[in-house]
Amino acid sequence: MNLKSIIHKFLFSVILSVSSTSSTTPIESSPPLLHIRKDACPGEYCSYSSWVASKPVIIYKSIKSKVSVDTVLEGDTIEAIKGEIHTKPVPVLVKNDYPIGDTDTIKAGETFYLLDFDSEGYYNIWYKGKELSTHAVDIYDKWGDLCSNCDTSITFGVLQYQYKSDWWVLIKTKHGKTGWAKSGYNFLRIE
Repeated sequence: MNLKSIIHKFLFSVILSVSSTSSTTPIESSPPLLHIRKDACPGEYCSYSSWVASKPVIIYKSIKSKVSVDTVLEGDTIEAIKGEIHTKPVPVLVKNDYPIGDTDTIKAGETFYLLDFDSEGYYNIWYKGKELSTHAVDIYDKWGDLCSNCDTSITFGVLQYQYKSDWWVLIKTKHGKTGWAKSGYNFLRIE
């Protein structure tokens, strides 16, 4: 092999290693653009069972479909089967150090992403390329969805833009039709 071939192979391997490490690092540390929690039922006492519609709700063939299979009217009883929560992860700028788990601490100045709420008192977050569940802490939110009255001097973090989520519920209507309803919050659980 001549010197020119050796230099070309060396440069090619350097370029390949630089491009592969630079392209994978951000992807590994960033959350997905759309976070989908399957088989989710938000809230401590949430369960899938018989529910009553609190307002009219359109039932779709699938979550991505615009095809309606039925409409549930206010007062109709349905059977809630399972659910999914769809969110766009929201960055949270950390203001005060906060321990997560037994060994990790999110440091002031770092950013994590709010994915969704697990149950009362717990968030699912994305931090350093991992999905974690952590005890709910005060996150200042100027939109008022989480903690708009928090004392900002002791607030753990600041939401960088408004948190939005869609809760899709697979239901069976009183007509025997099965489909997806956007927002389980349009129903009341029958005790």
